Amino acid sequence: QWYGRQSVWGGAEDWGYRIGYGHRGGSDYETGDDFELPSSYKSRDWNVSLGADLSADSSVEFTYLRLDQTDVEFPGLVFDINFLVTDAYQVTYVLRDQPYFDQLVVEGWYNRTRFEGDTSRSGKNRQIPVLRTLFDLGPDQFLTTDVDASSAGYRLAMSWGDGPCCPVLTVGTDLIYLKQELNDIVPARTVPLPFPPFGFDLPDQNFPIPESYSADVGVFVEHVLPASDRLTITSGARVDFVSTSAVDETAGLGLLDGFPPVLVPTPLSELKQAGLDQHFTLWAIYGTAEFALNDCWTILAGAGHAQRPPTMTELYAAGPFIGSLNPGLTFVQGDPELDPERRTQIDIGARANYDRFRGSAHAFYAWVRDYITFDDVGEFKELFPPFEPGQDLQDVAFTNTDLATLAGFELAGEVDLNCWLTGFALMSYIEGRDRSREEPSRIAAIERERILGISDAPRSIVAGSDHEPLPLIPPLEARLGLRLHEPCPLPRWAVELEARIVDDQDRVARSLFEQQTPGFTVWNLRSYWQARENLLVWAGVENFTDKFYREHLDFRSGRGVFRPGVNVYFGSEVVY
Repeated sequence: QWYGRQSVWGGAEDWGYRIGYGHRGGSDYETGDDFELPSSYKSRDWNVSLGADLSADSSVEFTYLRLDQTDVEFPGLVFDINFLVTDAYQVTYVLRDQPYFDQLVVEGWYNRTRFEGDTSRSGKNRQIPVLRTLFDLGPDQFLTTDVDASSAGYRLAMSWGDGPCCPVLTVGTDLIYLKQELNDIVPARTVPLPFPPFGFDLPDQNFPIPESYSADVGVFVEHVLPASDRLTITSGARVDFVSTSAVDETAGLGLLDGFPPVLVPTPLSELKQAGLDQHFTLWAIYGTAEFALNDCWTILAGAGHAQRPPTMTELYAAGPFIGSLNPGLTFVQGDPELDPERRTQIDIGARANYDRFRGSAHAFYAWVRDYITFDDVGEFKELFPPFEPGQDLQDVAFTNTDLATLAGFELAGEVDLNCWLTGFALMSYIEGRDRSREEPSRIAAIERERILGISDAPRSIVAGSDHEPLPLIPPLEARLGLRLHEPCPLPRWAVELEARIVDDQDRVARSLFEQQTPGFTVWNLRSYWQARENLLVWAGVENFTDKFYREHLDFRSGRGVFRPGVNVYFGSEVVY
């Protein structure tokens, strides 16, 4: 891989600009077991910012971001990207020191992303060879996808109070308007029968997220109160009014009927047996406190409750091939009748800062009502056993589970062993449990009745337990290392040796075919040198023991995704 960037900036006392262009590219990489994974890409980006003081108490800033990617290969996903373009615009206006408020911030933005992709590359077919057999594709056939998504909105916030020792009250309103559309196309093809040369033809099929819309209007308030020179209390609340909808009819969306099968166009509302217009009224409230016990120790605590509406994918997806679980070859079904998640959480923490030691510890526990998770529809494992994760398609439906819990902690610390050697350590852990997994999803029940004739089945057609680990939870991870550096407060050079230690993950959602992952240790070496005031050089070796490993969240589709083996990097930055 290589990356080059050129940035230019300038201006005067009351105006300024910054322009940056980056160009990067990468080829396939080799794992620690010396086989290549298709992961090449080309990427270009622009970043342009212009700002000016309109008066002594007002200013405006405009930002434009452009991302342009081509020939992007994803080794674990169904689709590669042929091209992707993102354009993002933002304008921020700030007005200060007025008779009726101390500061007014008004922001407006518009972002749009569009891309097209397919499964035509040789690397894709080498990495996931089952794609052709699963969809009965001919030698010159492939799946295609296209996406068009945008977001627009504003944020207006008015504040009273100025300075770290004064109370600050902020009230405001915002709007987020989202629009998205995805089409996953399986081309017309001939399906062979067990007695060749006979077969039957299937038409083009679309497994989309139909053109969907979401509008979220919110109002919020936050108060920061320095109760004393040691205690600061922050509290806030917001209310959101969310409306969503989707287009009912999409080209290529429907059910196969008869023999030979004919595609019967079917409205989304009929497939989901639900209306598509949804409305949510959500609220959130929180409070945190930070108390300095002395010059070295600070303790923190907080609690809050917030609600999250279902995304448009969770509401309206009609079978797109989105990698959602670690077997990889998943396609997802949305439910327009999903309820919003409701999360209550408590946090505690502490920070320490001594001459030779700095450290922190944070922990949280959360109860989530109506947590949005997955239900394996199960038609493939029932009709074509045995089901092989990563090689067979997995149909999952979004569903609410009555109660899920999440708990975790983060520890960090570093100690100056002497003036030129520092040791450091970090550790993080999360555990999630579904505490009510027996109830099946509404959409999976509809699909099972239609395909399997099963009218009553537990979640994922697996009975016997209403408790199970939540899917997609990373395992315990720690980083330990030593940093050799110049013996001064702002070292011009440093060399760092780090061991990244990841535990095995056996707390998996077995009913969803989530696969366990063995633990591993990866060794990395990093360095930098501020050769001159205007010249910075850095270099390193990652995974210098050439460890063959995978992360728990890596997909198992096809040959499976594994991380790079030993690799060397270097770079420099020149300011002129």
